[in-house]
Amino acid sequence: MVMAMASSLIHSSTILSPSHALDTAYSGTSSKCNGFSSLSECSSLGRSRRGLCLRAGAESARDCGEVSGGACGLRESESGLGNLDRELWEEERFGFESLRWRRRECFLAMAMVGAFASQEGARAEETELAVEAPTLELYVDEKEGFKLLRPALWTKVEKAGATVLFEDPAKRGNTIGVVVNPVRIASLKDFGTPDVVAEKLLAAERKKPSTNDAQLVRVQERLANGDTPLYSLEYTLDSSRGQKKILSAVTVASKKLYILNITYVDSAAAPAPPAMAEAYEQVLNSFDLVV
Repeated sequence: MVMAMASSLIHSSTILSPSHALDTAYSGTSSKCNGFSSLSECSSLGRSRRGLCLRAGAESARDCGEVSGGACGLRESESGLGNLDRELWEEERFGFESLRWRRRECFLAMAMVGAFASQEGARAEETELAVEAPTLELYVDEKEGFKLLRPALWTKVEKAGATVLFEDPAKRGNTIGVVVNPVRIASLKDFGTPDVVAEKLLAAERKKPSTNDAQLVRVQERLANGDTPLYSLEYTLDSSRGQKKILSAVTVASKKLYILNITYVDSAAAPAPPAMAEAYEQVLNSFDLVV
């Protein structure tokens, strides 16, 4: 709205330059001013002191205007045109003052735009800094044999196919879930290398009707419970539900396939707060097996 105000101030006013106003005043007068070679000569002398040679058909330079200090200026006592001269001078001066005030208004509007932009940036920065890392607490599923840290204030919800699922009450698109399914293999190595397993997970993700794109960011390997291979990976997901980031951990133990999925909203337009992203990393690294 402030930008529109500035634009209106600039475009709604027609500003005539002082020289244009003078040229307009001279139009319609006689092309001859006695005592000077031409009206233009007289007027050019007069402009140096904002005097105007307006008396057409003058008999002498004195009648046209007293030459004083190299300037042609009308004498109020002899020409009788002093009032008109003052009016034109006031009009010219008003042109200068109007231009000056309009410039001031434009500069003021521009300053207001800059101030508002700075305030919005400061508010955004304050909002980002105001988001604190959530308190994490340990969650243990002794029946299925895994544990992890979870945000204490997140809600545990039921969902078909999920062994456990936690949801952010402030942003329902942010979830932490674990799926445990029986498999025939005894080790994750039987599935393949970290890169192979990551590609299989992304291939399954891309087959979903809601998925537009999925891209791997990183994949790592570590040991769960001291000696069990575990792969962790990060990838971006662009779907009909928006842009998100996925952190996953995959391992196999006791012929069970464990998959941890941490899903949260993250895009160039709405990046995840740094404190939250750090908390998700802690959850990912905390995922482990229970003997």
